[in-house]
Amino acid sequence: MRKLLVVMAALGGLSVSVAWAAGTITFDQTLITIGDAPTRGRLVLRTEPETRSLPEIAAPAEPGDAPALTDQFTSASTTLPSHGGGDDALHLTTNTTLQSGTYDVSTFTVDAGVLVHCAGPVTIRTSGDALVEGSIQALGSDAHVILLCDGDFTARAVSGFAAPSMRSGTRLARMVVDALGDVTISGRTDGTGDCEFYGSQGVLVSARSVGTLLDVANAEFSAGPHGVYLRSEGDIVTRHITMTSSGGGMNIAAFGGDATVFASDIDTGSLGLRLLASGSFGIGDGSSVITKHVTVRAESGSLKITDDSLLEVRGTTTDIRVGDDVIIEDDSRLRHVGGGLPAEIVAEEGSLRLGPGDARLESTGSGAMIVRVGEDVSVGAGASISAVDGDIELHAARDVDAEGDVTSRFGAVTVRAGRDLAFSDPVDAETEITGAALALAAGGDLELTSARAKSGALSASAGGSLRASGAISAAQSIDVVALAGSIDVGGSAISTSPSDQESGSIRLETWAGDAAPIDLTAASLSTGTADATSGNILILVSEAPPSPGAPSEDDGKVTETPPGASEEFPLELLRARAKPARRDTWRIRARWTIALDADPVDLDPDLAVTIGSTRLPVSFTKRARRGVAVYKGDGVTLRVRPAAEEGVLRFDLTAKPALGDALSGRGNGTLDVVVSTSAWSASTRVELQRGRFRADR
Repeated sequence: MRKLLVVMAALGGLSVSVAWAAGTITFDQTLITIGDAPTRGRLVLRTEPETRSLPEIAAPAEPGDAPALTDQFTSASTTLPSHGGGDDALHLTTNTTLQSGTYDVSTFTVDAGVLVHCAGPVTIRTSGDALVEGSIQALGSDAHVILLCDGDFTARAVSGFAAPSMRSGTRLARMVVDALGDVTISGRTDGTGDCEFYGSQGVLVSARSVGTLLDVANAEFSAGPHGVYLRSEGDIVTRHITMTSSGGGMNIAAFGGDATVFASDIDTGSLGLRLLASGSFGIGDGSSVITKHVTVRAESGSLKITDDSLLEVRGTTTDIRVGDDVIIEDDSRLRHVGGGLPAEIVAEEGSLRLGPGDARLESTGSGAMIVRVGEDVSVGAGASISAVDGDIELHAARDVDAEGDVTSRFGAVTVRAGRDLAFSDPVDAETEITGAALALAAGGDLELTSARAKSGALSASAGGSLRASGAISAAQSIDVVALAGSIDVGGSAISTSPSDQESGSIRLETWAGDAAPIDLTAASLSTGTADATSGNILILVSEAPPSPGAPSEDDGKVTETPPGASEEFPLELLRARAKPARRDTWRIRARWTIALDADPVDLDPDLAVTIGSTRLPVSFTKRARRGVAVYKGDGVTLRVRPAAEEGVLRFDLTAKPALGDALSGRGNGTLDVVVSTSAWSASTRVELQRGRFRADR
C-alpha cells in the first residue's frame, strides 16, 4: 500500500478510484501522468471480480480454399486443327517456300541457317518429332503458322548460325506449337541470339500430354490481341526469356507440375498475367515480372520469389492463392501499385515468410494489403511489410513473428494470430484517416517492443499473456487486454496524443484474476493534454464470473459414453495433403467430418487417428475458442469442432507419421484413414495424387 500512496501523492488532487479484493498491480519507479485539461481524467486501479462478460479475442480470417486451376487453352484449342501425321519425313536443308495448306508428315526438320517462307496459312502435323534450327516466316499478312506434333518439339540455336525464329503473318495471325511430347526451346547461352516466337494474333506453345516438360531458355515471345500462352501438363522451366504483348494477356501454366521463371524479363504493359502451377511456382535469379494485374495459383505448392527478383503489379489487382507457402527472400520484392484495389495473398495450408535479406512485401497505392495464411507469418530481420495509402491486414491461423518492420504510412494495420504474436521491431500505423486503428490480436501470448497509431486508436489483445517493452503511442485510445495471463509493460512508455477536444484514454486489463498480475515497473503512462477533457488511465485486474456452459476443470474427461459402443460411422474426407519430411516420414495435413452427435471435448481418452499402418494416439489438451477442442500426441495435433451441419464434427489433423513405401516419392498412393475410440470408429480410403486429395475432384 505504501507504493500506492506514493503514486497518489504524485498525482496531486486528481480523482482516484481504488478497490482491492484480489490480484496484484506492481508499481516501482512508475510515472503516471494525466494530461492537463479543463476536465481532467481519472486514475482507476481495481483488482476485483467483474460482472461484465469476458471479452473475445478477434480470430484471424480463415484462408479458405484456393479455387481450381482454369485452363484457357481449352477454349483456344477448339479452334485448332486436330493432330495428325503421315508416313514421310519433311527435312528442309535449303531455303524453301511452303504453299498454303496442311502438311501431314512423320517428322519435320528445318536445318540451321535455312529460311522457310510460308506463302499463306500453313499447318504442319507430325506423327513423330519436330526440330527447328532455322527460321519459319509467314509471308501473308494473316497467315498463321501452326505446328502440331505427336512427338517432341525442339527449337535450338546452332553455333555459327542465326537463332531459330517462328513468325506468323503481320495481321491477326497465330503462331502455335502444340506437342504431345516435351517442348524444348534454347537460344544462345551467351545472349547473342535468342529464339524468337511472334504471333500477330497470339502465341501458344504447349506440351499437352501428362508429365511432359516445357523447357525454355534464351527466347523471346511477342504477340498481339490474344497474348502469349506457355503451358504444360508437366513442369515448366524458363530461363532468360522475354515476353511482351501489344494487346493480350500472358500466361505461364504448368497443369501437372511446377513452374519456374529464372533470369527473365516479363512486361505485359497495360495487360494482365496469369502464373499457374499444380505444384509450386518460382521467380528467381534476378527476374523482373511487371504487369497491370496478376493471378498466381500454386495449387499444392508454394510461390517463391528469390535472388533479387521482382513481381510488380501496376494498376489493378494482385490475386495470389497457393496451397503451401508464399516465400519472399534474398532482397526480392512483391510490389502492389494497384490504385484503390486490394492485393490479396492467401496461403491455404502454409505460411508467409519474408527473409532472409531485405525482402519486401509492399503496397505503394491506396489499395489494402490482405494476407491470410493457414499457418504462420514470419518477417525476418531486415525484411518488411509496408503500405503507403492502404491498410495492411495479416491473418495467421498459428503464429505471427516479425523481426522486421510492418508499417503503413496512411493506412491502418490489423494483425491477428490464432496462437502467439511477437514483434521485435516497430509496428507503425501512421494513419491520417480519422478512426483508423492499429489492432493486434493473439489467441495466445502477445509481445511487442513498440507500436504507434499516429491518427487513430491502438488495441492489443492476447488470449494468454501480454508483454510490451518499448514506446506504445496512439492519437486516440489505447486498450491492452490479456484474458488468461499477466500484463508486463515494465520499462515501456505508453501515451496518447494531445487533442483539441478529448485526448485518448489508456486501459490495461487482465482477466485472469490474482493468478496474473500487472507489472508497471519503470513504466510511464500518460494521456495527452486536451482543450476539453483529458483521457483516463485504467489499470484493472478482473475475473469474470463463469458463464453457463463454460468449460470447467473437468474438461477433457469422459462424462458420457460416446454413442453406440463399437458403432461404425462414415468418415467424409474433405481434403488431405502429404509432403516428404525425412526418410519414410511424411508431413500430413487433413480435414474430415464425421456425423457424430457429441461435444468435441467428450471424446474417449483413447481417441486415436490411424494413417496407413501408423496409429497416432491423442489426448485432450484444452478447449480453444469457438468450441474447438484440441487433442495432442507425439508429433500430432488434432482439432475438433462442430461443423456447420447439426450433429457433425469437423476434424483438422497435422501429423508426421511414418508411412514406409505406402506413398511414392512424388506422393502418389492409397492410404486408409481411421478415427477411433473404444466405443466407435470411422474410416475411409483415400487416393493421393502428387500428395494431394480434395473431395471436389
